[in-house]
Amino acid sequence: MARQQAFSIAGITSLDTLQAVKDSLDKVIAEGGTFGAWKKHMLESGTLNLPKHRLDNIYRTNLQGSYMAARWDRILLTQETRPYIMYDALNDSRVRPAHLALDGIIRRVDDPFWTTHSPPNGYRCRCSIRSLSEHQAKARSGQGKGLNQQPVLDDGTPALPDKGWDYNPSDRLAGVNKALVDKRGKVNDVLLSAFEKKLSNRIEMTNYLAPYRQEWEQNFPKVILNAPLGNASKHPSYEAAKSGDLEAAAILVTDLISNDAISQLKNVIGNKKPLLIPVHAEEDVSINRIPLAYAMIVGRKLDLPVELDIVQSAKVNRTNSDGFGRLAFPPPFAGKPITKSEYAIIFDDTLTQGGTLANLRGHIYQFGMKTIAATTLTGKNYSSVLAITTLTLDTLRKNYNELEYWWISFFGYGFDCLTESEARYIINSKKTAVEIRDRIIAERQTGIL
Repeated sequence: MARQQAFSIAGITSLDTLQAVKDSLDKVIAEGGTFGAWKKHMLESGTLNLPKHRLDNIYRTNLQGSYMAARWDRILLTQETRPYIMYDALNDSRVRPAHLALDGIIRRVDDPFWTTHSPPNGYRCRCSIRSLSEHQAKARSGQGKGLNQQPVLDDGTPALPDKGWDYNPSDRLAGVNKALVDKRGKVNDVLLSAFEKKLSNRIEMTNYLAPYRQEWEQNFPKVILNAPLGNASKHPSYEAAKSGDLEAAAILVTDLISNDAISQLKNVIGNKKPLLIPVHAEEDVSINRIPLAYAMIVGRKLDLPVELDIVQSAKVNRTNSDGFGRLAFPPPFAGKPITKSEYAIIFDDTLTQGGTLANLRGHIYQFGMKTIAATTLTGKNYSSVLAITTLTLDTLRKNYNELEYWWISFFGYGFDCLTESEARYIINSKKTAVEIRDRIIAERQTGIL
């Protein structure tokens, strides 16, 4: 879908002005700049001499369009296993009636419905979309819901996007053509062709690791821990286990695994038959076998299968990294599960910020599996909350609103996919948005893949 890539500003008809504003917005997204800096540039350069509220509207509306473009990129990458999309509106006092009427509607990715109804559907629209597997789409489609829901208001009239937001997303220049042709009658073909060429050169996602993450369910359980952080590294079998010795890893796990953790896992599992999926992580020397040994021992105790065909697809050296080093290198995963299951439990050796578990959860989510629990051998209790809380997310967006748009262009996911510990680390750093951006870029430039 390319509707989100179309660029227009109501009331502005100059191609040169449109191009100048678009270039400046592209730059601020790529660099993680702020609205204040962009507004200052617009006013000082004389490009747009508009009131602050109008500049703010232009800025936030087009940044939301960029956000949705990145989300569509992710959806199209996974449409084979997640062929449905659900419209997701915010159910609060500020949501527009037409947008609320669209909330929960589910259609296939290629359904013509999305050519006119994919958000943003108006200025300052906060709506979004979520990709779903076929199983999830059907599970959400009761009577009059999901796949069976029609886009109508309470009075029976169609629920439509705001005026001027219903152009075809398959046309990259639809929004520009609509804004210009409607106001000027006819745009010079030569100028329009040149503008189209420039417009097509949008910023591509710069994340060559490209892990897939999914928004958190607020009721996602805490990570089940066995022992305090550091207990594993003190064990005599630790170095051998981290270097690929499965027998040493089994000894270490046997010594550290707790009956309480096994009991917690049993309670979460109930009558389900989840697939146990460990992290296969490459470290400084060789293959870390601790997560695999942990999953195998739990599998034997609970008579559950262990999946071996999902692996970390790039080496990420983060063992001695600080929080920003870990944020800069989110490990990606590859492979498809051989064993079919609706549910999964994910395993790692230790828990710090939880980014690796978040990435693994996101990867298996593409295959229609719901992660019902995450467990590690060691970790800190205060890091056991994986799902970012509403309070933390609101604080992060309040303090670093503009940074999120750069984050999406760089990593491919927004703040709502961060873990609670990752988000708290950013907030507690007390750094500015520019400092955080520069630090992560610096880590990427000096890090080892």
